[in-house]
Amino acid sequence: MKIVRNRKLRVISLSQEAYIQRIVKQFEMEETRAVSTPAEPVVLTSKLSDGTEGVLLDENGHERYQSLVGALLYAANTTRIDIAYQTGVLARFVSKPCKHHLKAAHRVLSYLRLNPKFAAHFGNNSSGSQPTIEAFNVGGEGFQMPVEAYSDADWAGCPESRRSTSGGIIRFNGDIISWISKKQKTIAMSSAESEYIALTETAKEIRFIQQWISEVMGVSTPGIIKCDNRAAILLTAADTIHDRTKHFDLKVHFIRDQVTKKNINLEWVSSQEQQADILTKPLAPAIFLRLRELVIKSTD
Repeated sequence: MKIVRNRKLRVISLSQEAYIQRIVKQFEMEETRAVSTPAEPVVLTSKLSDGTEGVLLDENGHERYQSLVGALLYAANTTRIDIAYQTGVLARFVSKPCKHHLKAAHRVLSYLRLNPKFAAHFGNNSSGSQPTIEAFNVGGEGFQMPVEAYSDADWAGCPESRRSTSGGIIRFNGDIISWISKKQKTIAMSSAESEYIALTETAKEIRFIQQWISEVMGVSTPGIIKCDNRAAILLTAADTIHDRTKHFDLKVHFIRDQVTKKNINLEWVSSQEQQADILTKPLAPAIFLRLRELVIKSTD
């Protein structure tokens, strides 16, 4: 990992340019056609796009696939939020990969080859100002800077299992400090339910960060989650369980408890402003590039 500190602008950036160049060379992808997105705008499954069964890789291909996905996961989990969704999908097939899965993994690496200098930035909050020690406790009311998150879900996005994918982006001081992209463990019966489950996953991450701030800094800080599904937001405020929602697993009601205790507040955001969308599904190039601009910056 490369760490660059700009003392004048008071910004720190984390990138993996050298690591990306190394794995591009390791997998002999220097001369491949560069692509603008890490995935085609279609969900990857065990079958080909025409519905026919995929061709399994031989032993050498299987080993190459596992090694490549592992290398991509390291980048996706460290700094490259822009490949987190597709890399997570590729990881679902490591036990039984096919030729089209390896081709999809090569596409992610080709995308990284074209965009090796994107980095996570810290200190460049939207207000342009830095927090002072006074901001930690004003009038005894606690920390005034919230842990802010975006939460989204792609309802029944997997064509084979019909499970949804949760996505979450957590920001502090305007900077992304954590993200989530994972297939849900249960099948959601509605888009509201899938969004509700995603809210729970994001809320758990926020509570961890809030508790860390409390232990290290000795102050409490508010939490805010932005969601584009009004029905899911209403479910967190309901006092009773509706017949259509009583089948929810009890653990997903964690978010309702946190809202009741006022540890976390929910806000509606339009789908066009939902940053976590980049973590839930493969997107068309124009949409992907617009969202990428909001979550990760180039060091050029």
